[in-house]
Amino acid sequence: MTAALAPVLLLTLGARIGPQSIYLEGDGAPSDLRGYVAGVDAAVRLSRNLSLAVVFEGSLYDRRSDRLEPGPPATSAAVFAELHVDTNPDGPWSVRIDLGPGYRWLELPLASGPTDEYSGIEPLRLRIGPAYYYGDLEVSVAFGLGFGWFTARPGAHSCAVTGTCQDSLLDSDTASPVHFVGDLSVAIRGWP
Repeated sequence: MTAALAPVLLLTLGARIGPQSIYLEGDGAPSDLRGYVAGVDAAVRLSRNLSLAVVFEGSLYDRRSDRLEPGPPATSAAVFAELHVDTNPDGPWSVRIDLGPGYRWLELPLASGPTDEYSGIEPLRLRIGPAYYYGDLEVSVAFGLGFGWFTARPGAHSCAVTGTCQDSLLDSDTASPVHFVGDLSVAIRGWP
C-alpha cells in the first residue's frame, strides 16, 4: 500500500487458507484433529498501523488421532474480534500481527452414533508472519496459535474433547478441557 493511500482507506477485506490442527486436553502432540481452515475478515482501519477486524473461519478436519473415536471428518466454525497490527504500512515488506478473542463451535461425527457438538471460548488467538504489498494487495503468511475451553452439549459421547475421560485413551494426569489450535495460513487482503 502506498503512503498516500494508507490514511484514506477505511475498510479492508481479506481471505485466508491453510492447514490447521487442534490439540485436546492441553497436553500437546500428537494433534487430535488435523485438517484445513479457510476464513474471511473485514477490518476497519483505526490508524496507519492498526485495524479492528471481525473474522469468520471454517475448518474441516479429515484426520484424527486414535484418542478419538473413528468417524467422518469433523468440522468447526469460529468468529473472532481481532486487532491487526501492520509494522510497516508503507511496505513493501512488513510484519503482520493479528490477535484477539473468539468463540469456536466443533462438530465431531462418530462412527458409533450421532455427531457430538462442542463449543467454547478462545480468549486469545495470535497470528504473526511476514507480509508483502503487491500494488493494492497485501499477501501474508502467518503462523497462528490459540487456546480455549470446550464444553459439550447434552448427550455428547467423546469425553476426550472436554478432558473428562476416565479411560486409557487419555492421560489421566493431564485431563483438561483446554484445547490449543495451531495453523499456518496464506492470506490476501485488499479493499472493496
